[in-house]
Amino acid sequence: MNLLTKCIALPLVLAASLFPQTSLTNTTFSAAVSTTDNVVSVASATGIAAPTLGASIGSILVAGQEAMRVTAVSSTRITVIRGYRSEVFAHASGDTVYEGQPEEFANAEPYGACTVGVTWAHSPLIVFGTGNLWNCTSSVWVNSTNRTFAGTAAITGNATVGGTLAVTGLATVGGTLGITGVSTLASAVITAGATVGTTLGVSGAATLDSAVVTNGATVGTTLAVTGTTNLIGGLLTTAIKSNAINAGTVGTNVTAVEYGNGMQHTSVLTLASVDVGAISGAVDEAEGALIYTLPGGAIIVKAAYMTVGLTNTDTTVDADTPDMGLGTSIGTGVQALLSGVAGSEDILTGQTVNNVTGTAEVKTIANQILVIETGGAHTVHLNIADGWAGSETMVVADGTVVLEWQFIQ
Repeated sequence: MNLLTKCIALPLVLAASLFPQTSLTNTTFSAAVSTTDNVVSVASATGIAAPTLGASIGSILVAGQEAMRVTAVSSTRITVIRGYRSEVFAHASGDTVYEGQPEEFANAEPYGACTVGVTWAHSPLIVFGTGNLWNCTSSVWVNSTNRTFAGTAAITGNATVGGTLAVTGLATVGGTLGITGVSTLASAVITAGATVGTTLGVSGAATLDSAVVTNGATVGTTLAVTGTTNLIGGLLTTAIKSNAINAGTVGTNVTAVEYGNGMQHTSVLTLASVDVGAISGAVDEAEGALIYTLPGGAIIVKAAYMTVGLTNTDTTVDADTPDMGLGTSIGTGVQALLSGVAGSEDILTGQTVNNVTGTAEVKTIANQILVIETGGAHTVHLNIADGWAGSETMVVADGTVVLEWQFIQ
């Protein structure tokens, strides 16, 4: 069912009623309805009535955004006036159609407490202007609307979704989109304020303009974005944006979690038994391992963090205190310090490790800006260098490296 119906000027009766609550008659379209059809086919015509002179204006059908006025009934083929005080929309076979008299629908959202069969006589309460379906549950109005759009969904006003909103096409929201259930947007352009109270999963390209994602006592906290997302003048509070667009690739025994918007990136790398190299003997020697490759193009590396411990398989160099850093070039050659190998510490300057028995070296550098041109080295290496105590079959690194970087073009 679609979201928005233009408001039909009928009074909202929320005053007390003595009538028991009754369910609105509903059926489904038995064939697709185009925007030009004025005869629609339904699975059942029970309760659907044509106008009676001086007695009734006939039934109103509500299907998604559209209201239709019935003018004739022939078995399950219903002649209607399309877009009755609403816009005209296409409908799929199987879409739900509600039938009732004008006074059995509302033109405003309910609020506050409710009593079944008293506050409103019909269930569900269907609101012209939004198409929302409300039920009185435990003396509280509950929005039970589920929305699925297979194509383009254009919301030009305000929309409140209490159930699941699933959009597999392009959703353009010109008003406020309030989501209190779990929603998935494959492609969304939100051009006004969007308040998301629970999980918003975006699997395509999403642009959020002045969007607010909040973390309150009764709402969720996750904004998961796997496509390109632009946050324009928006606020994200306790939200995580994961994004693999324009991300790099990992080295052997390295995994990555990528956050960002396709331009601004934070790459969290987990190193698990990464082979940094073998030590040939009691000599000065630099070694290194490729842990990440940035995507092609112009890149700015803004900050780096590491908490990495070194171990060795033969225990020969347990007490060594090697130099360890991050660079676009791999550590190599007869060098006791990384400063002797150009580019081996241009991302994070070499730090003196306490030992090679696993004690983590923790370091953050936030002011060592590195600009990598399109033709420059886009590799990130974990490098070590020392005047080693003896030969070693393998020096192994475990821990976490975090890179903050920007993709320019």
